[in-house]
Amino acid sequence: MNIRQELERKLIHLSSLWMVFAIYFFDKTQALIFFGSLLIIFFVLEYLRMTNEIVGKLASRFFQNIMRPRETVQKFSFRALTGSFYFILAVFLSVLLFSREIAIVAVLIMVISDTIAALVGKSIGKVRIYDKTLEGSVAFFVTTYVILLVAQFELSHIHIFLIALIVTLVELTANKIKVNDNLSITLCSGFLIAILSNSPLMLTY
Repeated sequence: MNIRQELERKLIHLSSLWMVFAIYFFDKTQALIFFGSLLIIFFVLEYLRMTNEIVGKLASRFFQNIMRPRETVQKFSFRALTGSFYFILAVFLSVLLFSREIAIVAVLIMVISDTIAALVGKSIGKVRIYDKTLEGSVAFFVTTYVILLVAQFELSHIHIFLIALIVTLVELTANKIKVNDNLSITLCSGFLIAILSNSPLMLTY
């Protein structure tokens, strides 16, 4: 995928920041119903895209430039589900498992850090690591560190460094171990913040 296609894909990624506002303004029950409904809708659309010829052709026509090769198969497979589905799944699970503050920061890391890493890696990345670049990973680490610093959880600088480093490694190796990075980045961020800041999970909003 070239830099233009990656930019188009990541602009869609960034447009999903409205979900952060939804997490902020909804209470927990409202958020779970809203994102749960979105998740069901996306799954049905994904199933139809992979099993129905007409829907598949429409999806290819409008989104072919930003779809990865594994997302274009015409046979149902969890591996072929698009990043958008896993994005919604990650948001839903964040709302389910974490406090509002942790869910918001975990989703912000997934959206902003991943976007900046991809754009830096595609534009100036030279040193290859697996299917990504050292430059992109450094950009991911720095962005994640800044987000955690601004979030003002009860975390020391060492804890912030550790979270940023671990999540960066998760992002770097996600494709290698065949785990969707939208899901792994978000859940890893949330659990690490909760554990290291001594914040209990399953908090009501």
